[in-house]
Amino acid sequence: MATILVAGSDFAEREGRALLIEISGHKCAMAGSLKEALELLKEDSFELAVTDLQLDGGMPAEIVSRFKGASPKTAVLAITKQSGKAIGADSVLTIPCSPKELFQSIENLLGKIKSPAGPISAARIKPHTIQQQRAAKGGRSQQQQARGG
Repeated sequence: MATILVAGSDFAEREGRALLIEISGHKCAMAGSLKEALELLKEDSFELAVTDLQLDGGMPAEIVSRFKGASPKTAVLAITKQSGKAIGADSVLTIPCSPKELFQSIENLLGKIKSPAGPISAARIKPHTIQQQRAAKGGRSQQQQARGG
């Protein structure tokens, strides 16, 4: 479970993102302005900040720079209506986006934070089924139990 700051000037969007993040099992704090976000970043420890790049009408690069200045170890997921790259952001998500895309972006960034080599790629994970895991531990699979074996 990570602690995530959600910053955005639109109340409904900010609340919606925070709710989705909490549903996914993370703790969440919210800020409705750049000033409030910077104060929270200085006061508390966050693994990730999810911010709308239209926050207080500021310039995207300036918003990201100020977030990084207030908390250099906090990763920044920039959310924008225009495609492109936010200078200095760890990741950029273009809206509209689905909750799944938001979850994936957050989990990808958190995976990079927790592992210096980045998240484990699916290609490096060997597939294991529950039956294979039980068999390796000497247990019986559901199929074996159903057959009486």
